Amino acid sequence: MPRGDCSARELGFTLTEMLVAFALLAMFSVLLVQGLSTGDHYWRGAVDRTAIAEALDSAQNGLRYRMERIYFETRYDASPAYPGFDGTDSSMTFYAPPPESQSPGALRRYTLSVTTAGDLVLASRSSLWGLVPDRMSGPPLVETLLRGVQSVELSYFDAASGKGWQNSWHKRPSPPALLRVRVNFPPGDGRWWPDFVVHPIATIDSDCIRSMDNGRCVGRP
Repeated sequence: MPRGDCSARELGFTLTEMLVAFALLAMFSVLLVQGLSTGDHYWRGAVDRTAIAEALDSAQNGLRYRMERIYFETRYDASPAYPGFDGTDSSMTFYAPPPESQSPGALRRYTLSVTTAGDLVLASRSSLWGLVPDRMSGPPLVETLLRGVQSVELSYFDAASGKGWQNSWHKRPSPPALLRVRVNFPPGDGRWWPDFVVHPIATIDSDCIRSMDNGRCVGRP
């Protein structure tokens, strides 16, 4: 067959074939864009979940560092004197060393609570506050541990009397054996706070005079 007699099909695509090719190309482009969008969605979700987990872990580590090192300093300004630890089911006040970034330094008097704005905070003052001229006044140092918190539930383990977990600890002659912190989030909030129990390293109140019979605190010098 002479070369000039070749049909249009032999010389290239027909119009129908070109339309089909364009349609397939458009379909593949849509699928590619959807795949990239889905991948970006999952990636962002993974990043958000990681950030949430890191924030919760940071809050617990900050609390653990202070609460494990609670110092049961005797409050001789009260009658009767008692170890400087007070707790209710929604707030806790205790003495502990400053964070590592501020060490070494005097003990700080911390208060753990949830603000009306929904922030879990540790507010603190130096234990020397009011005792030396440069620490006579000024607002407390407030460290925000978590935001968007509904409430906090605090409890204290009474090992001395065998009563187990208590929802308050006020002017007791001895410190609690264990401390438990539970954080509640608003409905629909996907965060979850693992049950958090701390055993203070210091278990003996050195200022306490103990009974020879049962080892309990019976008074202070």
